[in-house]
Amino acid sequence: MRILFISLVFVSLLVAGAYGQANDWVNGKWNGSNYQIELSVKGNEVTGQGQVKQGSKVSARPAITGTVDGDTLNLDFYFPSTSNHVPVVLVWDGKTLTKKSGKIAASTFNKAE
Repeated sequence: MRILFISLVFVSLLVAGAYGQANDWVNGKWNGSNYQIELSVKGNEVTGQGQVKQGSKVSARPAITGTVDGDTLNLDFYFPSTSNHVPVVLVWDGKTLTKKSGKIAASTFNKAE
């Protein structure tokens, strides 16, 4: 009975660890045309911040929240200066995030090195 309990605990820890690592691709900085976003994921919850650039100047700094589901990010870009929420859906192909929907200028994001 004791061995069964220890085995179940071990398997649970392995599954929890693998689940957390499955979404690690989200973490980090992503560059798009006129946009830079920095994202962090815990479980399937995403938080972050962004910068919208016009030339060399930053014109807006949206707060980003959302979720990750497999290869899809469902995000909300909140622009405090205008109190606007912009829902954005991005899909990851293993290399690039591509905008599926949302009214932001960037259509793709590449992971910053």
